[in-house]
Amino acid sequence: MELKKILILMAKTGGGHNAVAEAVKEVFDKSYKGRVEAQVVDGLRTFAPFPISHLDSTYPWQIKLDGGLTYGAAWRLLNHKGIAKGFMRSWQPVVESAAKKIVNQKVDAIVITHPVFVHPCVWAIKKFKKKTKFIVIVPDLKVTHALYGNPDIDLMLVPSHECFDQAIRHGVSSQKIKLVGLPLRMSFRKKYPAKKDLRKNLGFDPNKSLVLLMGGGEGLGSFKKTAVYLNKLKDIQTIAFVGKNDNLKNSLLNENLGPDFHVQGFTDEIAMFMKAADIVVTKAGPTTICEALVCGLPIIINGFIPNQESKNAKYVEEIGSGKIVEDPEKITRTVKRWLKDKSLLTKMAKNALDSSDPKSALKAAKEIYNFLATK
Repeated sequence: MELKKILILMAKTGGGHNAVAEAVKEVFDKSYKGRVEAQVVDGLRTFAPFPISHLDSTYPWQIKLDGGLTYGAAWRLLNHKGIAKGFMRSWQPVVESAAKKIVNQKVDAIVITHPVFVHPCVWAIKKFKKKTKFIVIVPDLKVTHALYGNPDIDLMLVPSHECFDQAIRHGVSSQKIKLVGLPLRMSFRKKYPAKKDLRKNLGFDPNKSLVLLMGGGEGLGSFKKTAVYLNKLKDIQTIAFVGKNDNLKNSLLNENLGPDFHVQGFTDEIAMFMKAADIVVTKAGPTTICEALVCGLPIIINGFIPNQESKNAKYVEEIGSGKIVEDPEKITRTVKRWLKDKSLLTKMAKNALDSSDPKSALKAAKEIYNFLATK
């Protein structure tokens, strides 16, 4: 088969869209070299007109505003086939030029991980009679939003049976949907040393428990307060992941929380940290949850975007791999109790691993390649 060129479009409204895009590209780069040439592009910043091009910059304050209630309500309202279709039609005059630029790219397939591209690109492919294949990867865990649903897409990859059924309700033929899991980066398929050895390699005390506090990059909820409370626990090391949030980073460093508290900026080594840890405290983002499951890491969900992430949070409890605890003081008590109960941690770790799929990115890339090979 001749070289297939693939354009993977994502948008940085949350980290999951980009993480999924990069995970699939990694597989193409490593396992399909000479057969597939894949490129990940920020579709909003590259093709969309201003101010749509900067929608990503509004995302953090949208989910911070009133605890995400307004954002969650809007997300729920749009999660209806008719309303979603009408909403995208109303934007059509504004995004037509961007859609035309996208479908004019000299590629064999456009793969998207963000719903904003679906309806405009499908419209443009039909209008300009392009032969480009249009493929959707749903980067959520338990919900296929109606904005992803379009009967004229060529292939849809979903992470769960629930997403499969919802995609059908939104108008996608079951023949076009493949269940692959949520694609994760290559580092989550690697084998790592034992926890104590990893902690030592990372510069931490191998004999002290390690707790990860994640979500600081988005600065949601009571992140700082939770960090301060966790730091009160004796003989426990805490790593607060703040991403590129320099204000939060400096604020935590100014607290002088002691030698067992660590502030970590953006890193590509999340898998290694998770493998070294005993517990992760995080919001209910689908990618982080799936990463923790693959690492066999018990999860405390300390917050979630209403409606969009509600089912993710409940799923963690349903499979017995964690618990929803939002109050910082209660989170600290839960961490303390779990660390004292090794049998409980072992059970939750097993439940996490039993519910994980480390090969999801391999499956996604294979489905895309096989689909293109037959067209």
